[in-house]
Amino acid sequence: MDLRFDMKFNKIEKETIKAIVKYKNKAGSLADTLSKSNVLKKRGLAIVRKDDGSYYLFFRRSKYEDYDSQKVKGFLAGLSSLIEKLNEDRLLIFFSSSINTPLVIGKENVKWHQFDVMSVDNGKEYILLKNICIDWIDKNRQSLYWWEECTEMVKPIEQYLNSDYQLSQDLVELVENNFMSEEEIRFKKQQKATWISIGIAIIIGLASIIISIVKD
Repeated sequence: MDLRFDMKFNKIEKETIKAIVKYKNKAGSLADTLSKSNVLKKRGLAIVRKDDGSYYLFFRRSKYEDYDSQKVKGFLAGLSSLIEKLNEDRLLIFFSSSINTPLVIGKENVKWHQFDVMSVDNGKEYILLKNICIDWIDKNRQSLYWWEECTEMVKPIEQYLNSDYQLSQDLVELVENNFMSEEEIRFKKQQKATWISIGIAIIIGLASIIISIVKD
């Protein structure tokens, strides 16, 4: 693993990277990966694309208050920054494909119900994207999510989200080594070698004592 990849990641970034590596062969695009994994879902977040190309960040009422919009937008900003960083460092390699732009990122089983209305989980919930009414409701018309428009935050990474991607070996090794730096890996190997040497010395010492006792 190249030394230039000895970079630090916070807890959410590590979780996201692990999902990207884990779901590579189970998803068609990065957006699919974010939907199939729990990166967005467990935080009660979803990114919805309107037919005019604008994006909305929905955050679940049971987890957040309406004044938490800056908090959840901060998460999205961090996700965008991470994706761009992984691309710049060639840890993720994106390439064009014929993958369709998903309706929702962070939630599977979403289909168009009618114009400006999406059906979620076979009608258990509905996403309304009408000009006079934007909401995410249950079948009893109870609002489930707050929302904020996030078009400017998503547009810079839109091409990455909707593209297939290839993992670099460095990124795979980064996850396999639990995000340890080269120095930490060397220390762990040295520590392991030291304990093995100590163990061997103890065994040899005990064997010598036993042999000595037997001879006596």
